[in-house]
Amino acid sequence: MKSASLVVRVTINGKRKNLSPEQAKQMGVSGTFYMRTWEGGKEKWKAIGTDPSQARMAVVRKEREFNGGGRITGSKTLREAIDVFLAEHSVQQRVSIPASGSLSSMAARASTVC
Repeated sequence: MKSASLVVRVTINGKRKNLSPEQAKQMGVSGTFYMRTWEGGKEKWKAIGTDPSQARMAVVRKEREFNGGGRITGSKTLREAIDVFLAEHSVQQRVSIPASGSLSSMAARASTVC
C-alpha cells in the first residue's frame, strides 16, 4: 500500500532523532522535515526543508498523487474535502477562517476545489 508521512529529523545531545511534527513542537525543537513514503513495499525518505507549511503541502500532494491525481471523489467526506481545501489555501494564500465562519460557507469554498 502506498502512504506518506511527515517526520522531523532533529539533533538532541549530539544524537539524531526522528520525531513527529507534534512531538518536535511539544519539545520546542526544530529540524529538517522529511517525507517518508512507502511504495511497492519499499520505504523512501525525501528531505523537504525547514518550513512546516511547505513540508505538510508536500505530503498532501504526494497523498493526492497516490489517490489518483488528487481528485476529490464521492468516497471522501465533506470534512476531508474541507481539510484538503484549507491545507492548500492556508499554505498558498495564508488565509485564516474567521471564528464566525459556518460549515456551509466552508463547504461552498471546498466545492470550488472539485
